[in-house]
Amino acid sequence: MTTPISDIASVIHHGGKHTVTGSCHELKLPHGSILIDCGLFQGKDIHFGNRKASLDIEFPVKHIKALVLTHAHIDHIGRLPWLLASGFKGPIYCTKATAELVPLMLEDGLKLQLGLNYHQRQQVLNVIKKQLRLHDYQQWLPLGKQCYLRFQPAGTFLVPLTWNSNSPIMKSSCFPAI
Repeated sequence: MTTPISDIASVIHHGGKHTVTGSCHELKLPHGSILIDCGLFQGKDIHFGNRKASLDIEFPVKHIKALVLTHAHIDHIGRLPWLLASGFKGPIYCTKATAELVPLMLEDGLKLQLGLNYHQRQQVLNVIKKQLRLHDYQQWLPLGKQCYLRFQPAGTFLVPLTWNSNSPIMKSSCFPAI
């Protein structure tokens, strides 16, 4: 489902629009797309919308320039290994707290869902770690022409974030609390 947010930008919801889990939103901009989260569908959400499986990446990834992780819950990062296996090679932006939790959260799934041994799990996690780009709270990060990201704490939780843009493309917060 596509949601226009301005004359030149829109959001395609690949998960998390009509479900509680599987957060995955593609911000389409003139210079390419930015993916916001790539989470795992869980529980009853696995079959929502006739999804074949909770792990599928059912959209092309070659035009996606970057991935932004809002926080490290598995319903926001769980499909990350499958995104990489689908060909995504861009930077993965997140805070230091999120970067520290991503390997811990994913390792369990790689072991239980895929049956990967320790060495195989470490190989997958090392690829992810190489693509991680840590970013501080309250600092603007340019993601392309007239598009910026700023992480800011959202409430009393350690890692949930707010997405903002000071871009003319999106004159206000387009994801006020993902």
